[in-house]
Amino acid sequence: MLISKYFLNPNVKFDDGTRVIDSPPSKIDYLTMRFSVLSWSKKTFADLHINIDPTSLTDLKQNALKLLSSDQLRIHKSPNVWKIFDKQDSFELQVDIVQNLWTVAAMLKDNPQLALSGRSISTLPNSIIFGFKDDLSRFFSQTNIRKFSEKRLRIIMESLYDIIESETFNPQMIGKTFNSRDLIEATVAIATSIGVFMKDQGMSFVKAFDPSKDRDRNFKTEYAKAYNVMIGLGMFLGIDPLFLATLDDKIFSTSAAGKRFQRHEPWELTLDPFRHILTDSSGHITWRGLTGTQSDTVEELYISLLNQAFKTKGELSQTALLELFKDVYAGQDWIVNRFRDNWRTSNTLWYQDKGTLTKINALRKKINYIKEGHSLVEFTEKFNSIAYNRFYINDIDKYSSKIYWLIQKIHNPHKDQATILNEFLSVDFGDLYNELLFDHGYTWWRNDNP
Repeated sequence: MLISKYFLNPNVKFDDGTRVIDSPPSKIDYLTMRFSVLSWSKKTFADLHINIDPTSLTDLKQNALKLLSSDQLRIHKSPNVWKIFDKQDSFELQVDIVQNLWTVAAMLKDNPQLALSGRSISTLPNSIIFGFKDDLSRFFSQTNIRKFSEKRLRIIMESLYDIIESETFNPQMIGKTFNSRDLIEATVAIATSIGVFMKDQGMSFVKAFDPSKDRDRNFKTEYAKAYNVMIGLGMFLGIDPLFLATLDDKIFSTSAAGKRFQRHEPWELTLDPFRHILTDSSGHITWRGLTGTQSDTVEELYISLLNQAFKTKGELSQTALLELFKDVYAGQDWIVNRFRDNWRTSNTLWYQDKGTLTKINALRKKINYIKEGHSLVEFTEKFNSIAYNRFYINDIDKYSSKIYWLIQKIHNPHKDQATILNEFLSVDFGDLYNELLFDHGYTWWRNDNP
C-alpha cells in the first residue's frame, strides 16, 4: 500500500527518467517500504494468485529496492525532510547504514512497522548492540547534524558477531516472517554499508583503537585468554623455552591452586599473543628479570631449534635432537644451564644432566607427534587436555564471536568488514589458529612435515 501511495499517484513525476516526489515519504514509511520488499517471497505472490519463479522474484526485489533508493526518491533534495549530515555526498551512504540497522532490528522484533525510537526499539533484547542508546531517529534530526564516527562504527561491527552467534541459531526465529538466512544476509548488509562508508570517508578502525586501552580492557577477559593460550601452546609446544620445562596442564584450570599460567609480555603490553611468552607464575618471576634483548635471544634460539628439528626427515631420535641443541645453543651457557633441574647448584654439564635429557625427550615426543600431521587442536587435546577443554571447547562455544573479533582487530584491522563477517559464518577455529601460526613463522603447523 505504501509503495502505491508514493509511486502510483499524481505527486510522482518524471524528470529525465528519475522519479521525483513532491511529498517524500516519512522516515518510517520509507524504511517500512524497504522492509516490505525484503520480505517478499513466493508465498507473498501466491497469496495474490501470482506464480513467480525464484529468478524473477530476485530481479523484482532488486528493482524495487533500486526504486526505493534515496537517489531515486530525491529525498536529500527536499529541504524539510531528512535534512541531515554535514557532507551531502555521504548522505546516502549513511542512510544505507541506518536503514540496514533498522532492518535487522525489525527482523528481530518481527515488526515491519517498528518505530525508529521509543519503547519498540528499547524492548529489543539486542538493541544495545547498535550503540544508539535505543534511538535510531536521532541520526535523522534536522537540528542536530551527525555523522558516524569510527568509534561508533566499531561498536556496531563488534555487535554484528553477537547477532549472528545468538540469533541465527535461536529456535525463536522459527515461525517468524524471516528465517536465519534472511537475518544473516541483513546483518552482512550492515557490514557492507559500513565498509563502503568508511572507504568513502577515508576512515579506518586502526584509528579507532587505542592499543593501551584496548589491552587493559580485554587482557583479563576469558576470550582473550582463550586466544592467547592456544597460540602460546602452538608457538612453544607447551614448553617454557627459558627452562625447557613442560608446563603443567593444571595451571590452565579455572580452579588452579598455586602455580597458574602467565602471559609474559617482554617487549610491550599487548593483546597480540605472538608478542607473549606463555609460562607459569614461577617462571614468570625469572622472565621478568630478563631484558628485552635477552628475551629475544631465548625465543629466537628455541624457535631456530624447532625449525631445524622439523626439517629432519622421519622420526626424530633423542641423539639427533641433543646434537641440534648443542649446535643451536653453542656459547649460550646462561640459557642451557637453566635446563637442569637444579640449575643453580648442579655442576653437571647441561647435556649430561638427567633432568635436561628428560626434558629433551619430552620435547622430542611432541615434535614427532606433530610431524605425523596432527593439528594444533589435536596436539592440545593430547598434551594439554585441561587447556583444550577450557580454551578450545568451552570458550569457543561461549565466546566465538568475541574471539574472532579480537583476532581480526589484532591482525586484520584494514580488512574489509563484510568479508570478515562472511568468513566468520564458516570459520573453523582450529584451521584459523594453524594458519595464523604458520603465517607468523611457526611453519611446522603446515601439516606437510617430512
